[in-house]
Amino acid sequence: MTQAFGRWLLGQALRDDAIGVLAKQAKADQWFPIDGSPEDVRQRLRELQAEGDVFALVDDAEMEWLPER
Repeated sequence: MTQAFGRWLLGQALRDDAIGVLAKQAKADQWFPIDGSPEDVRQRLRELQAEGDVFALVDDAEMEWLPER
């Protein structure tokens, strides 16, 4: 079974880069879609009125996650 994008992202929290920062912020969000898809994460960011740069980070993270599928 494939790991959900949300779970994969949370697992990146120890990284020392922008995706790691995104993962740390996701861990702090009690409503983060843990079992969600990349689109579920984008929807949560829209609810939070996130800046456009954050959406680019989700795109980058999704490209890293996709080969694992």
